[in-house]
Amino acid sequence: MIIKNINKYNSVDKFIDACQKDIGIKQLIDSKIIPEITKEILLEKGVKPSLDGFFYKNQIFDLRTKLGKDTTKDYGQTYNVEVPELERTNIVKFLEHLVPEAPEIKRFLLATLSNQFQEEIKNIRKKYDIQESGFSNAEECKKWVKEKKKLAKKELKNITLADHIIKNRETGHIFGEKDNYSDNIFTSLGKLKKDCNDLFNKYKLPAPLVAETYIIWDLNNLRLVGYLNSYNFSDPFVTPNKWTLNDEKKTINWGIPKGKFGIFISRPVTKKSLKKYIDQHWERVKKEMEIFYEEVPLNKNFKTDWLIFAYHKLGISNREICGKLKFTYKINDIKIDKIKQTISRLKIRIEQIEAVTRK
Repeated sequence: MIIKNINKYNSVDKFIDACQKDIGIKQLIDSKIIPEITKEILLEKGVKPSLDGFFYKNQIFDLRTKLGKDTTKDYGQTYNVEVPELERTNIVKFLEHLVPEAPEIKRFLLATLSNQFQEEIKNIRKKYDIQESGFSNAEECKKWVKEKKKLAKKELKNITLADHIIKNRETGHIFGEKDNYSDNIFTSLGKLKKDCNDLFNKYKLPAPLVAETYIIWDLNNLRLVGYLNSYNFSDPFVTPNKWTLNDEKKTINWGIPKGKFGIFISRPVTKKSLKKYIDQHWERVKKEMEIFYEEVPLNKNFKTDWLIFAYHKLGISNREICGKLKFTYKINDIKIDKIKQTISRLKIRIEQIEAVTRK
């Protein structure tokens, strides 16, 4: 009877097949960290048959070790290790589904990288008994809301309708009916909404729905994606609006919505002359528009920039960030020099965002 030796291989093809079935090497191949094993790779790594003409099983382990060291050399140790602070499922989904084309969305994402902004977020969360990093599941949030509604009944016990109207006028916040716990300025939930909106307005960020959702949930609620993405569908061009009263029978005024930048026409013009004016004066119009919106120039593919800086803040090295982008997010065209440039550039942009609050 012939006993087959399963620890040695009599041809290079059989040895390569065994290598590619090895669990460790297979993981590297499946993750696109290395290509499939070839004769050229064996030659490059110095793996060759023994004097008896056979390859042996221990050579598979040697090859796996060499391939692992090469990967660590190129991308560090963290490239294939989960970073809990950043790689929670909802955050990955958040970045996948968000379309950061509108300036408001880019500005919000940039602010989330600001230590100053995050410190103010933490202070609000602490003030209203919200978890430091926001709620991560619905049950925790429901329990918190239930407690706040119970508190609201006590807070509204001796408040009259007149008090409610006067207080709303004093604060400039008209939130809703007296018994609406989430909106009433006399309740903790109403004060939270005011603080959320005030903070986001302070940083010139999109406030409605976005502010309160982010402070309560951080990036753990995908409704925030919908609220932010709605800014991608707003028309960038504004024409005068007619404000009316009494069932549209009486014209009150012509104007543009508050906070909108526009080109006003002082007399009738042709389409050709308007286009000519825009073409000739575009650089000035563009500059004035940037000043008006306090715009911070950012790359079109800002999601990649955001990931780079977020990992940088967690103390991940540039080399390991490169590996994270390649293997976790399948972004293959980022080099270490690009990562250095991005970090340096975003530090300046974040300082510009923070400077708005000191004006």
